[in-house]
Formats: sequence, structure tokens, C-alpha cells
Amino acid sequence: MSQFIRADALLEFDEAVQDLGGDPDGLLAAAGLVPAHTRIAGRHLPRRGFSVALELAAAQLARPDFGMLLGRRQTMHVLGGLALAMENAATLGEALQ
Repeated sequence: MSQFIRADALLEFDEAVQDLGGDPDGLLAAAGLVPAHTRIAGRHLPRRGFSVALELAAAQLARPDFGMLLGRRQTMHVLGGLALAMENAATLGEALQ
């Protein structure tokens, strides 16, 4: 069974790669992802492709901390509906319910 991740997890990927002198579309395609699909909020992508894209970016851009750099650029909105629940809940437990 394949596992999926929301395309929102790649928010800021293009900009982060470009800022480091890389080609985001080339990296995404090499990871087996359709670049245009990664830019559709809420779309589901293969989790493996997401992981490979981060690994390729780290290697090709000589930035082993690429995943951390990407995470710093993102807001909690990459979490989709969970972010909304968290913003409106009094506690973490309430948000997860």
C-alpha cells in the first residue's frame, strides 16, 4: 500500500531550491513527482517522492540541512485543517480530537 503526503508539505520548496541556485522542477521530476502537481494545495503525493525530493535537494545543493531550511520557511499552514483546529483549540488534545 502506498503512503501519501499532502503537496502542502512542499510549500516554499521551489523558492528554497532557487535561493540555493538549484532547479526545483528538475529535482522534483528526478524524484518521480510531477512538478505542477506539487503546487496544488491539498493534492496528495507519494510520500516516497517527497522524501526523495528532499534527499536530492540536500545532496545536489550541498546542504545536508535542506529539510530544516525548508521547514524554517514554512508556516503551520502546511498542516492544512489541523492548523485551523490548532489555532482554535484551547489545548493540543482538543485540537487532535
